Amino acid sequence: MSERAYLAIDFGAESARAVIGSISGGRLELHELHRTRHEQQHRADGIYWDLTTLFDFAVESIALALEDAQQRSLRLVSVGVDTWGVDLCLLASDGQRIEPPRSYRDPRHEKGYQHVLDQIAAADVYRATGNQLMPFNTLFQLAAIQREKPELLHRADQLLFMPDLFHFMLSGRPCIEQTIASTSQMRCPGRAGTWAVDLLEQLQIPNHFLSPPIPAGTVLGPLHHTIIEILHSRLGATFNDAVSEIQVTVPAGHDTANAVAAVPATPRSTTDGHWCFLSSGTWSILGAELDEPHISEQARLAPFSNELGLGGTTRFVQNMNGLWLLQRVRRDLKRHGVDLDYDELVRLAASEPAGRSIVRPDHPDMMGTGPMIDAMCDSCTQTGQAVPDTPGRLARCCFDSLALSYRSAVAQLERVLDCPFDIIHIVGGGCRNNLLNQVTADACDRQVVAGPAEATAVGNLLIQAMAHGEPDVTDQASLRRVVRESFVLEPFDPVPGTRACWDEAWERYHLSDKGTES
Repeated sequence: MSERAYLAIDFGAESARAVIGSISGGRLELHELHRTRHEQQHRADGIYWDLTTLFDFAVESIALALEDAQQRSLRLVSVGVDTWGVDLCLLASDGQRIEPPRSYRDPRHEKGYQHVLDQIAAADVYRATGNQLMPFNTLFQLAAIQREKPELLHRADQLLFMPDLFHFMLSGRPCIEQTIASTSQMRCPGRAGTWAVDLLEQLQIPNHFLSPPIPAGTVLGPLHHTIIEILHSRLGATFNDAVSEIQVTVPAGHDTANAVAAVPATPRSTTDGHWCFLSSGTWSILGAELDEPHISEQARLAPFSNELGLGGTTRFVQNMNGLWLLQRVRRDLKRHGVDLDYDELVRLAASEPAGRSIVRPDHPDMMGTGPMIDAMCDSCTQTGQAVPDTPGRLARCCFDSLALSYRSAVAQLERVLDCPFDIIHIVGGGCRNNLLNQVTADACDRQVVAGPAEATAVGNLLIQAMAHGEPDVTDQASLRRVVRESFVLEPFDPVPGTRACWDEAWERYHLSDKGTES
């Protein structure tokens, strides 16, 4: 019988990628089928996701995976989708979308955030949910809808998060997956957590559309007949049997949960003082994997979020700004006629001295969609630092500032959990940036281990494989063993003699505290 293959469709905030994988001899073999960029749609009434483009990408990915599998004598048996967290779509009783899904960057959510905190203390919301309070969390999105268009909530029959929506569109079966639900600020923390109904009722937010979440690794069933018809038309009759064999399998719906599942660490517990993780992309998500949630006032103020991982573990994480800084700098430069790709920006940054200009990535001006270069230069002016006035200096400012934000997060993690972390595993697309890896090691004075870059797709694929009975992937430990056997990992040790430079930059990092929330 032919070797089985699995398809991971990974939707990020700016890009989409499709990766097919198979397991042979205890190693995962990957083949990226295609990737594309996508843009949020800015309309007069808000910011929306381009659902048509994303769904078309998903269907095309299945077709490409079938063709690739046939060429390599593989059987495509499963497809699963992951996305960013928090964003939602409401379905009516007939399965139709009540309104298009909005982006977490839609300014409407801020009104819901303020509305909730006008009624309930932030500490009480944290104790009820264990989630870091961020204005775009699902709870606040629903609160904004309740204020402006309450009839939408009363019409809703089912709430789906973004990966759930794609699984519904592919299979016709609505469901909510556990890890994505745990990003919502609406779940009681922990593996046995239920919806925080008391909190929702206190806010007069309906909850009839919230179904019990299912675990990652659930097989939903075959493709919907409409998808099968599209694929038959696209591929022809020779693929009919192959199309009918595909099952829609729910991985961890939250991209970070897949990435953390694929961290190539040894089985030693993070609480033994060994490793923490950093998922590096548009967002930086740094934390530790725990057996149980950690809810405390110290954790809230840090702030740390308790989100579910594979097998009911807790991802104790701090959600921070990430390469959004560089993405917006590149956009601003392009608007001024300077079109540089990311590799060129990294090369230019590497020629600049460390720690020249430092900003706070978590400052509201750095988190928004406004001109990033102006925000960074204004911050440096206000704090008496050298203004980054070239593309290389702007990029270097991004990397150095991110590295110091990681130093801050690791220090907070150690303080809250009362244990040391001596290795930082960096996964995700950002780990391809060797300059950022090195300055992170230098600024944090810890070893960094980089890889795999495609951790999200890897976790997605291996969770599907586990669901379909692959003998090499039976639990979290064996999953990570497959990752270690399959990818080259690159260590970065702190460069001797750089500590004083970074300690001085650390002092300037705190000059920009004004405007940030503690």
